[in-house]
Amino acid sequence: HKKLNEKFAMCKKALDQTDLELGKAQQARQAASDEVAAVDAKVQKVAFEMRKLDGAKLNALSEHTALDKAAQNVKAAIERKQALIGEKEMAAATLENDLARIKVDALNTAASNVVLKQRLESMTAELRDKDGLIQRYEQETRRRNDELEKKEHSVSVLNRKLDAMKERAGLDAARAQQADEEEAGPLEATIRELRAELDRKAAESAEMQRQWISGQTELVARENDNASKGDTLLELRARLTILNQKRLRIESQFDVQNREVVELERSMSMMHHQLTKLNALI
Repeated sequence: HKKLNEKFAMCKKALDQTDLELGKAQQARQAASDEVAAVDAKVQKVAFEMRKLDGAKLNALSEHTALDKAAQNVKAAIERKQALIGEKEMAAATLENDLARIKVDALNTAASNVVLKQRLESMTAELRDKDGLIQRYEQETRRRNDELEKKEHSVSVLNRKLDAMKERAGLDAARAQQADEEEAGPLEATIRELRAELDRKAAESAEMQRQWISGQTELVARENDNASKGDTLLELRARLTILNQKRLRIESQFDVQNREVVELERSMSMMHHQLTKLNALI
């Protein structure tokens, strides 16, 4: 019985030792399990962080690519704007040169217009003077013609009177000659004086007629010249009107070009600012 108790005690002691070791083993297993769980959690956390980091890298790369592409697009747009500004500035310079030439041409045309107008006014006044002189020539010619007609009538009357006196005398040739010399002497002298005066008046009238014809010829020439000057003046005025219209049109185009250049420069300045920001982000 004693041996059984000893054996039982030994078995119980061995069992207790086994339970103790089993408890320790369970504790070690639990510790190992906890450690494995902790390590697994750390691994999962590291994997999650790696995925996040990879996503961030991918996003950063995508954003970098997008920013680089945007910067390239902005740069290309700026280059296009610069080329367009160059074209606009060249067109504006061409318009400015055209406008300067038109202004010079308009000034020259206006100056020619003023000179021609003054010349036309002077010629018109001269024509009025010539016309008045010709009218005086005509009046003087009519007056002298009237005097000539009166003188010719007087000579005709005296000639008829002389012929009548000769017919009434009824004398022979000698007596008629004596009668003519005695009775008709004063009458013939008067006739000769009248004829001489008539010749002078005729010569004066012919000279007046010549002056009148010369004045008429000069008047016609002046009127033709005046008409030509008037046509030239009308042409110059029409040309000046066309030049003014062209000047206004080019000035309007020039203003439009300048406004477009200002707008393009403002837009390009904004693009430069955007490009600077993109480069900073890249």
